[in-house]
Amino acid sequence: MTSTGFSTSGPYLLVLRGLHRLHAFDSQGRNEEPEADALRAQMEGPWHSLSEGEKKRLRGLSEDLYSIGRPHLQELSREAQKKLLEALEARKEQEWDKALDLLRSWGKHLDPAGLAFLRGSVWSEAGDDATASLFLEEAARLEPENSNYEMMRLSTLGKSDPAAALAKARTILAGDQSYSTGVVIWAAEICFLSARRLPEEKLQLVLKELISILHRTMQKQVAPVDHLSPREVHSYSLAAALLGFSYDHLGEREQALHWYNFGLAMSPDNENLLVARAILRYGASPTAVHDFQQALRLGSSIVWPYFFLAHHYLVNNQLSDCRRICEQALSLPASNVARSNLFEWFAISQAELGFPSDQVRASFEDALRLDPMNERLRGNFDRFKRRADEVVSWDKPSVSLVQAFGRAGLQVALAA
Repeated sequence: MTSTGFSTSGPYLLVLRGLHRLHAFDSQGRNEEPEADALRAQMEGPWHSLSEGEKKRLRGLSEDLYSIGRPHLQELSREAQKKLLEALEARKEQEWDKALDLLRSWGKHLDPAGLAFLRGSVWSEAGDDATASLFLEEAARLEPENSNYEMMRLSTLGKSDPAAALAKARTILAGDQSYSTGVVIWAAEICFLSARRLPEEKLQLVLKELISILHRTMQKQVAPVDHLSPREVHSYSLAAALLGFSYDHLGEREQALHWYNFGLAMSPDNENLLVARAILRYGASPTAVHDFQQALRLGSSIVWPYFFLAHHYLVNNQLSDCRRICEQALSLPASNVARSNLFEWFAISQAELGFPSDQVRASFEDALRLDPMNERLRGNFDRFKRRADEVVSWDKPSVSLVQAFGRAGLQVALAA
């Protein structure tokens, strides 16, 4: 029987985070201080409300955390090899507790860094990135030359403690020559996504600094593309996307296009790069539409290629296509403003295609509920309500407006 992830109940999380803090006290040699005793007392009440399965898991976690920094490697016997393979199979089947139990019993036959990485991987896959990052930090400390460990640690830390991830990323970028290419690129992504919330003047400074760091990093690529590992291709493609986004935001469109093309040459099916390049060229080159259509053929899970194609079909009076694409787009996650636009374009298409008035009205009302302050939308709804049989001159958003909206939205999708 597979697990759907570890508990997120209040008492469980209180005890779990308490164990994290006790681990920090232990690593600092402060385990006997009054603050640690007070924390244990605070954990006692929630502990009694846990299920037996939760108590067993947390006892095991306490044991595993205590073992960090106290490696005890034993020779790999045939029986140990069999049990460790069982642990890997349990992880594959999402039997998280079984995998952790087996690693606890037989992990002493693995090298400490590999054991810490496996434990971190299991906790991450079970939905607890905060706990995972503790083990991945140990793996990266024991084997700093293994970039996979540091990259996964950054990933889990970014999901569980964004502030700590940003601080670590800044440290990495400050000494970028000392870290592997992949680690620097992942750190740059964390800083890029965080910088989007800065005032424009500060944002531009950060982007220029990231461009400088990423240029140095990209110069390390000496092997031909077909000799790169899948992980290296992913890292370099991400760097190209970050460079493209940064140049695009700074208004240097030719440089942005260069890096989007560079990334797509390495990874032709990269959805983010395809959509970013298409947005950049939307309204100026017919190839933009081809990129959006390619993203759809690849099974895009983000709304933007659908959004832009819906607008393209709307302004070119391909109303059956517009209605169809809007319908598909509305099944995907999107902001209220994006969904409101799609409902509005859906309503216009319905009206022009002769759909019953009550269906068109319902679509306009759905759009207004999502974005009640949209004056263009209100004007189009009023036009619909006033129409008899005359041709309506709809107010359609401009290419530049849709392009600016989509460019910002794609960066939000990248963060997600």
